[in-house]
Amino acid sequence: MCKGGEVDFLMTELSLSRKEIFYKVRDYKAKATPSQLVGPDNSCTWLLLDFVKYIYSLDFNSLPDYSKLNSYLLSALRQINSNLNFSYEWN
Repeated sequence: MCKGGEVDFLMTELSLSRKEIFYKVRDYKAKATPSQLVGPDNSCTWLLLDFVKYIYSLDFNSLPDYSKLNSYLLSALRQINSNLNFSYEWN
């Protein structure tokens, strides 16, 4: 099962305020490629690469194909053998 990771570029700066973290993350996302955003190819987040690539391909005024996005997410969940029972860690 996949576990949460750490945001590498923030881990060295733990004393940042919430506002500073917001701006750092915003700036990183603006510059990052889809591959950089999902992380290393040995992580579970790599399974979201197609999802992120599709989102990056959209123009601001484009209407997303929600069926396609849903299929990308379901495919990623199947690859980690998720049982899709809608039971979440925070419930």
